[in-house]
Amino acid sequence: MAMKALALLIASLTMGCGSDGTPRPITTSPSILPEDTGTVALSGGVTTTAGVYSLGTTESADTWRFALFGAPFTFVVNVSGDALTTGAFTNTNSNIARGLAVDLDGGAVWMESFDVAAKGAERGDFALTITSTGPSELVDTATEWSSPHGSLSVTLPPGEGNASTADVSAIATF
Repeated sequence: MAMKALALLIASLTMGCGSDGTPRPITTSPSILPEDTGTVALSGGVTTTAGVYSLGTTESADTWRFALFGAPFTFVVNVSGDALTTGAFTNTNSNIARGLAVDLDGGAVWMESFDVAAKGAERGDFALTITSTGPSELVDTATEWSSPHGSLSVTLPPGEGNASTADVSAIATF
């Protein structure tokens, strides 16, 4: 049952909805490998370093998405605006954010969550800095940026049922 819940949580992190409510899966480009784009270091209840793949994608005319995919850490954030841009972004200027860290040995989970439409549901926080958007291309009807650069800091409290009481901090460079 716990594995099903984890699979559903991971699936919900990797799916997004545009402002029209249409689900849009976030996919990675096969030409860019995680180990080529940066690393994420986790502390607290999880101690590991993983490769990350970064992706910036416009979701609609008024929201863009930035995502880091790696193991055992994933992060997705939607920000108002018509294109991925350089700058600093936090809970205060994003629409929605989700972070997940998994202890692959013990199966424990730490989560960050923010949703501007569901005040009071916030868990943890994040600070994303994009120093370069990198090149972009039109894929179907969305512009995708294949290699943005910057850094991310996320605090993830223990998830429900996690025996650990310590937060996990994730520091990523990409």
